[in-house]
Parts: sequence; structure tokens; C-alpha cells
Amino acid sequence: MKFKICLLTTAILLSSCRQAVLPRGNWEQNTYERLCDLIEKNGINSPSYDPEAKPYAVFDFDNTSVIGDVEHSIYYYQVENLRFKIKPEDLYSTLSSVIPTDEKIVWQDTLTVRMLLTDIQNDYKYLYDNYISPSLDEGDGITFRGIINTFEYQDFRTKMTALYKGISSSFTYEESAHWNLVPFSGMTYDEIHYLCSHAAQYLLSRDSIRTVFLESPETGMSGFVKASHTDGVKIAPEMKDLYKALRENGFDVYVCSASMEKVVETLACDPELGFGLPEENVYGLRLKDSGEGLANVFELDPEYSQTYKEGKTEAIKRYIAPSHGNKGPVLVAGDSNGDYSMLTSFDDMQTGLILDVGAGGQIGALSTSGDRRYVLQARDFAAGQFIRLDRK
Repeated sequence: MKFKICLLTTAILLSSCRQAVLPRGNWEQNTYERLCDLIEKNGINSPSYDPEAKPYAVFDFDNTSVIGDVEHSIYYYQVENLRFKIKPEDLYSTLSSVIPTDEKIVWQDTLTVRMLLTDIQNDYKYLYDNYISPSLDEGDGITFRGIINTFEYQDFRTKMTALYKGISSSFTYEESAHWNLVPFSGMTYDEIHYLCSHAAQYLLSRDSIRTVFLESPETGMSGFVKASHTDGVKIAPEMKDLYKALRENGFDVYVCSASMEKVVETLACDPELGFGLPEENVYGLRLKDSGEGLANVFELDPEYSQTYKEGKTEAIKRYIAPSHGNKGPVLVAGDSNGDYSMLTSFDDMQTGLILDVGAGGQIGALSTSGDRRYVLQARDFAAGQFIRLDRK
């Protein structure tokens, strides 16, 4: 009887200790145990802890650190609110600047980039001449009285959405990742930060992540077009808890994202909205320095290891590992094929956390490989919550 009581007491103490390391929340059981083990084995209470070469973790951002895609969602926020600094006469050339100029088929078999952009530019010129420019002249910002009911606004929203989705599905990963930066053309970094901060507050304020379905009028070169996008971003409390637990236990935490660095910093570095990381711990796509605070969205920094696919691994080795005794991260977290390289390239990695978004390809194969280094975490996308599954 005494032996049973002793075992029960020990189990309670261990459970209590683990709660102190990382709150249980909706972590899957195996994933939770592995993360607690990792923190206990490598953190400040470990005999092997070296403050001169701290253990560190690297997280992807969109659909890993947060539920949803911040950069994509901010694009749709720009479209909905007409938050651009591009003149109508420059819109076509700007939005076609970093992608092939041939008539690449996008979204639907009958549509091309040229067709969509022609309609988009015509819509935007009408909206700019009749609503945007007069509002700017009055100094009150854009007023939306009357805009949302115009055919031009409905057409613009729908076809900008179709264009975005078409580019991501028709062009290479690198081309579409670079194109995602182009809508910020004409903005300074301060203006981008201001826009992203306001958009993030709006996106996080929604009760759930919803799908928006759009239809255009039967007009222009493209005619009638249907499109849809998700609206909203959520941060699961479990992910905030993990960031916090790692940092409190002596780990350095980094973000390595294929989104624009300045966009990701909006949430990654905000202590209230997001995670409160220092800016120097965030790595994303980086633009060539214009020297004037202006975002040169047309040219990526050629001296920098751009952080998509294998570039994520290169950036970790080049910029992060040297501050940690040239060791790899002990924890890597990701959700997509763009994260496969950094999830599989480091012998020092003890745990790979895969956010289970139902992806196929390399990340899908890794998720079902049975390799015990990898653990999964399920989520409810619409609710913006983790799900506590009972996987073995």
C-alpha cells in the first residue's frame, strides 16, 4: 500500500513539475510530453546547459506560430480597404513586375494574368478618380460611402482575390513568395508597419476564421469570376505558452518565415498582440536596401539568404547557429513543404513539431513516416484552436 501511495505521489509531483514547465492546454498528449522533456533536458536546470551557447528553437510563422497566414490576410485587408500607394496608371506594370509576362493561365482555364490585370486596373482607376483621390484631397482618408455597392469595387475585390490565388497556384514558390511583397509598392517601412499593425488588430479581433466568397459582375475581359479567401488570424494560447516556456527556461527563440520580414515582425515582436520577440530574432524575406526607408519590393537583397524552402536552412546556419556554438536548433516547428528542409537538415534537432494542417507532399510523408523525432499537433482552423487528439 505504501508503495502505491509513493508511486501516486511521484506521479502527481511529476505532473505538477510539467505544468510548471508548460501548461497542458490542448496539446496532444505525446506532443506535450515530448515538449516538456525537451525543455527539461536542455533548459537552465539541465546540468549540460551552457549560457554561452544556449539551446534554441526555430519556428515557421504562418500556420505554425499563428493559425492562418498573416501576409495573405493583410493582402485581403489591403484589397477590402483600398490601402495601396500605387497610382492607377502604374497598377498593371507594378502587379506584373516580378512574374513572367506571358499569358500564364491562372485560377480558371479561361483566365490569364493579363485579362485579370486589365480589369483590375480599369476598376482601380474608376475607384481612384471617383472616391480615393477626392477623399485624400480632403485629408480625411478614404470614405467608403457608396464605394462598396459599385460594380467596380465588387469587380476589383473579386479579381484581386482571383489574381492572388492564381499566382500562388500557377507560378513557382519563389515567384509567388516575391510577388506577395509587390502590393506594398510605394510604401515606406514605417507605413508598412502601420498598415500591418492595424490589419493584425482587425484580423485577431474576429471570433473565428471565416471563408469569404466573392462574385464579380459580368464585365471586362475576364467576365464573371468567382473567388474566395479566408479572413482572420488566430494565435493559439498553447503556442504563446510554448514560446514563453522556452524563453523562461533559457532557450533562444527564432522565427524563420517565407513572408516579408517586416510583416512578420508586426505580430512576432509585439508583446501585446503577439509573441514579444526581439526584431533581430525574426528572419523573413528581406528587400534590397533603398537607403531612404522605402520598401524596394521589386528587388530582394542579393546578399541575404532568402528564407523560403532550402533558404530557411541556409539562413539558420548562416545567421543563427554561429551564436550557439554552430549547433543546430533542438526544436524546429513547421507546417508545410516550405519547412521540410529545416525540419530534416539538422542532426542536433531533437524534436520536430509539425502542425497538422493536412498537407501532402514531403511534409505529409514526414508526418506519417513514424520517425519518433517528429510530433504532430492538430488544430481547428475555423475556430483558431488546437485540438487535443489522443494519437499514439
